[in-house]
Amino acid sequence: MVNYDQWVSRNGSYISAASQQRIRQTRLLIADCGVGSNIAEAAVRLGFEHFVLVDGDSVEGHNLNRQAFAACDVGSPKVHALGRFLHSINPHVTVQEHHGWLTARNVSTYVSAADLIFDAIDLTSLEDIVALHDESRRQEKTVLSVFSIGWGAGAIYFPPHGITFRKMMNLPLEGPVKNEIHGRPFAESILSILGQMDQETRDVMLKSLVRTADGIPCPGHVAVGYTSVASLAITMAVRLLSNESVTVAPRLMLSNLSSVCSGNGLEVASA
Repeated sequence: MVNYDQWVSRNGSYISAASQQRIRQTRLLIADCGVGSNIAEAAVRLGFEHFVLVDGDSVEGHNLNRQAFAACDVGSPKVHALGRFLHSINPHVTVQEHHGWLTARNVSTYVSAADLIFDAIDLTSLEDIVALHDESRRQEKTVLSVFSIGWGAGAIYFPPHGITFRKMMNLPLEGPVKNEIHGRPFAESILSILGQMDQETRDVMLKSLVRTADGIPCPGHVAVGYTSVASLAITMAVRLLSNESVTVAPRLMLSNLSSVCSGNGLEVASA
């Protein structure tokens, strides 16, 4: 059996011993285990050992092109399949598996069980996203909102005392919100974010948002986007736990590997 020090020995060039200890002790809430499954895999491999998983969905065949599940998981609740996977990587992890949707009625329990919150909830569940952010702010917990964007990822860091999700997205500052994405102020906020993307990605995202708003499953996801989300999300988490700077909301962090491939790379000197 591999011990923890051996497990994280290759992290040492990039992560201090003190930061690694904080990583080991930090409890992660992963709200939605679609793209959240990729985040959890990256987290456990980096040395996180405490997870709270919340998702009411089960694994389907179309999830296998991008999420951290296998064919044998199809039909199983995502939280249970992901819990098994995390234990297969590190048998010492503690995992709370909650098969059900996060809502305003149960969110306080989940947030109180964690130190750092990953908001990976689909935009179609806007009420639940707002409930998660409201409760996290009440408990003074940090939220990292993450999402897949084509060949890359987006993320927004909400510290406990900064701008709120409601304010950033032009939603009512208190009280209930409509559980849809047609509302003009909210739509304008999304379009503002899309305006920072390349034309191809923007076009795909616009079509996906329209389909999602009409209740049609979004077709636009590839494995690279999901693994990019995991990489960005866990890098943010490690920087926070290492007391290093992270771009704060309302600024959005974007990565686009397709653009990187077509851009100007570093010149390699030839002999």
